Amino acid sequence: GREIGSGKYDVIGLQEIWSRDDWMLVSGLARDGGLKFSTYYPSGAIGSGLGIISRYPILDTDFKRFTVCGKPQNVFHGDYYGGKGIALARINTDFGDIDFYTTHFIAKYSLKDEYFAHRIAQAVDLVKFVSSTQKNGISVVLGDINSEPDSLEYQIIKNLGDFTDCFNYLHPDDPGYTTSDLNSYTPKSRKRRIDYIFVKSNSSEKLSIMQSEVTMKFMDNSDNSFSDHFGIFASFEKGTSQPEIVQPKSSPDNFAFQSELISKTLNQIDEGIKDAKWRQGLHTNKAIAGLLSIPLSRRINQDVLDNSRLGQIIVNTIESFAPIYSFSELLLALSATNEEINGLELVRNYLTTWTH
Repeated sequence: GREIGSGKYDVIGLQEIWSRDDWMLVSGLARDGGLKFSTYYPSGAIGSGLGIISRYPILDTDFKRFTVCGKPQNVFHGDYYGGKGIALARINTDFGDIDFYTTHFIAKYSLKDEYFAHRIAQAVDLVKFVSSTQKNGISVVLGDINSEPDSLEYQIIKNLGDFTDCFNYLHPDDPGYTTSDLNSYTPKSRKRRIDYIFVKSNSSEKLSIMQSEVTMKFMDNSDNSFSDHFGIFASFEKGTSQPEIVQPKSSPDNFAFQSELISKTLNQIDEGIKDAKWRQGLHTNKAIAGLLSIPLSRRINQDVLDNSRLGQIIVNTIESFAPIYSFSELLLALSATNEEINGLELVRNYLTTWTH
């Protein structure tokens, strides 16, 4: 909070602020440093984790919860219950009004990456939400997208959203890692760049990216990190002699590239739907198997165990827990997994309209 309010920054987007007490502490310290305006975005069971702090007045806010985000049975991942999404603050700056967004995509958690289709859908959600809510000439999107620059998620944001990656724009040969084994919170983490500031300008005035750096690595005179991710900083100016941001042009080559990108995205969404339907069938079969285990255990006790005391204990245990197990599996099949399928199909509908 003190670093945020140190005077170095004008607008800050935060992620993973799950505790209201933490938010009050950080925003309060920032307010003491002159950043008087802030907004937090409650969502889901434990909050979206997103907040925006500004030196300038916040005129309006909005929030879009991700269409799909996690699975309820993966309790310790927490994403399903966190209500993650995309937060918007419309801010009255010296540039005029800007649309400022912060977001946090679902993590990979393992090499298998069971949430790949979810992150693809979240990237599409982001592009669509920005497109439908931006009102001003300048839009800034920042956050942890849990995806590296060679990923499909990144390409969707950059190319389908017509955004410029600020750090890459100024440092095309610098990896700009935001997670690292040098971080005191994550000594075993591999080096990756998964946190970004994107910008696009539809303004008639020139907009230049003056600086973009990896920041907030370590506390002063300490090896302790501020967070498990390093921060990203960018500064902008209007009407300078610096090269202005060049947005993608409408050309046959660009349209062909975007069409190919949409096709790849549709393929991954279709794979996600296929996987979810397979899991829905698996949950249904598990529910049936749970119920069938009751008469089966009775028959085994009668024919094999001769109604022994041990056999009766087994039967009683199965009769107690099998209905609960079957109900939970049926709930996953008919509710949570069906919700996931519907969400992915909705994102697919978005994409098919973009091909027209």
